[in-house]
Amino acid sequence: MALGVGCAAGAAQGPVLGLLDRDLDAHHVMLQRSPVGSGRVFVRVSDVGEAAAPEQAARLAASRLVEAGLRGRRAVVVVVPTGSGWVNRNAIEGFERQLGAGVATVAVQYDRSPSWLSLLAARDLSEASARAVVDAVAERIDELPAGERPALYVYGESLGALAGQAALADHARAWHVCGSLWSGVPGGGTLGIARERALANADDPIVHLVPGTATHRPLRWAGALWLPWVSYGGAAVDTLSSLAPGDGHGHRYGPEQDWTLPTCSGPVASGARHTG
Repeated sequence: MALGVGCAAGAAQGPVLGLLDRDLDAHHVMLQRSPVGSGRVFVRVSDVGEAAAPEQAARLAASRLVEAGLRGRRAVVVVVPTGSGWVNRNAIEGFERQLGAGVATVAVQYDRSPSWLSLLAARDLSEASARAVVDAVAERIDELPAGERPALYVYGESLGALAGQAALADHARAWHVCGSLWSGVPGGGTLGIARERALANADDPIVHLVPGTATHRPLRWAGALWLPWVSYGGAAVDTLSSLAPGDGHGHRYGPEQDWTLPTCSGPVASGARHTG
């Protein structure tokens, strides 16, 4: 089941920056019906203004999740999209291969801008949205009888990973979460919490582009040659073409990636990282 709901959760970018806004692809994975019967709930930004604040959009998503069949699910994955609302199809299909009809995924689009612009102009909004969705979904899960509560997960890619990490940096909120999965985290950071996994392609410049790599060689630097400052500058230039390579390279995370969620019954070591 897939439910798409319009809402005005995005930040106003003004008439000039608004020209960069992107419309969602009609084949967006969260707008398609799951072939295995999993639940998919997606709340979108619209010009109608149905829900203007992150908290309102999150409550709407949680209500739609209940309508889509929260009771009886084994797991719920809060998916934090990128700035434009994009969600990696490979991740969703990976979760559904792992958990079948027992999983429901829920995401809220908080902006319609390209991720680089959202990172500069709307990062607070992305983090507020992630926190609100995790809280709203956790509240609905807690309303179920103890023996019927699905495990809660959080997944994000790129800017979505940063926002998801910001949400789980609060230990009280992270306590409700069974596990988390990040892919292509800008800067390559993790929270160091239990049952956390991070996917990082060895040649993804966005993962390596942090101030420390200007003077210190990253542990997973692709290639034999690394020079202080020079390699950092090269990585900065490479970000412009980071989406050009095929899946599994650069800033593209595809079907060859291991999208397995770290389950509560089989914890993954804190901060575990898997490279492509």
